[in-house]
Amino acid sequence: MSAARTREIERRRDMRFLRENFMLKVIALATSIMIWQYVGIERSPSAMRIISVEVQLEGAPPENLVVNIPHDKVAVEVSGPKADVEALQESSIRAVVNASVARPNSQQLEIVSFVRPTSASRLLFVARRKSVSVEVTEKKSKKLPIVPSYTVAAPLGKSFSTPRLDPPDAEVIGEASELARVAKLVVYVRTDAGNVRSDLPIQALDKDGVLIDKVVVKPKQVRVSIDITEAPAERTLVVSSRLRGLPDAPFTVSQVLVEPDQVTVTGRPEDLLGLTRIETQEVSVDGAKLDVIQSVRMLLPPGVSVKTGTASARVVVKLQDSSTTNP
Repeated sequence: MSAARTREIERRRDMRFLRENFMLKVIALATSIMIWQYVGIERSPSAMRIISVEVQLEGAPPENLVVNIPHDKVAVEVSGPKADVEALQESSIRAVVNASVARPNSQQLEIVSFVRPTSASRLLFVARRKSVSVEVTEKKSKKLPIVPSYTVAAPLGKSFSTPRLDPPDAEVIGEASELARVAKLVVYVRTDAGNVRSDLPIQALDKDGVLIDKVVVKPKQVRVSIDITEAPAERTLVVSSRLRGLPDAPFTVSQVLVEPDQVTVTGRPEDLLGLTRIETQEVSVDGAKLDVIQSVRMLLPPGVSVKTGTASARVVVKLQDSSTTNP
């Protein structure tokens, strides 16, 4: 028989040996490993101690609820190898509570697991209480306008356009006590780079400008649009009125009063440069026998506007009887 044939027969015999009673061999191997671990643990002194660990909320509560833990620590029995028990630091352990199962009438939530470091993998944790007390409250909401706040002043000779916010207001959601603290919603805008076209976060602040982070703002961001434009110049000019026609004889015009007699106008510097006064629409005194009182529009050049108030004036034309006037 050739050597190759002999090797093939031996290979097939070895494979048949491995397949025979395969499950029994696996069980025997697993049992050996368990016995080895047990013997290792038995040789190591065991210990037990009671520690106080913090409670950690996991999972988002239902959208309309707020879950709080009034007592944030729970007693836990820790047992296992003595060296591991003694080396364990309380601050490294957390008792986990699932907030997603909370309901409006919930008073207790079950401890579902423990967060532990890898060094505590051989330790057993048993909470003295299977659940912790919780406070479950329904969320409230209110709507507030969003106020923009600039972080940089406009450059010299420039001005900011009125900010455009989309949306202009937002909803604040949270516990009633926290909601009552919210005085305003602010979006902080950086304008040092020029025109603004940004989605920026909305912040809920109290009356002292302190951030309130225990409420939810919906939406979280607002679209802010601000343009930087040429700053308008200002001039204060006399307001005068033009008269048309003549009073009925023997009456003559004795005095013309304009209210206001001065007005501050704004516009581009080149548009204001040549102005010396602002005139009103003509006031007709043709055939008048009594004083004339009219409210008339100011005649403003294109690009020029009144800074405050309306672009109108009250004109009073006083007449006198010239036939009774002493020479």
